[in-house]
Amino acid sequence: MELKRTAFYLITALVVLFATEAGAIDILVWDRDNNVEIRDWVFGEDLTPAETITRTLDELDLEYTLHRSRDLPDDVNDYDLVIISLGFFSDC
Repeated sequence: MELKRTAFYLITALVVLFATEAGAIDILVWDRDNNVEIRDWVFGEDLTPAETITRTLDELDLEYTLHRSRDLPDDVNDYDLVIISLGFFSDC
């Protein structure tokens, strides 16, 4: 639960730091965690790190783009915040 709380505060702080107007932040979540699941004690189920991140953003009512490709999108410069979930193992 402490990890979830820390992630929540970290994402909230980053959003506040990068936002210039309310709701004007563009977030990209790049899922590169190879679908390795871990027990999320807050949600009470096994989730990948990317699922935990997106659920947290959903609870904060923030819009984001989820990208599930091996390569980073070409338009990455269009985003204000890029979150990359690498999980416990990645072949990047």
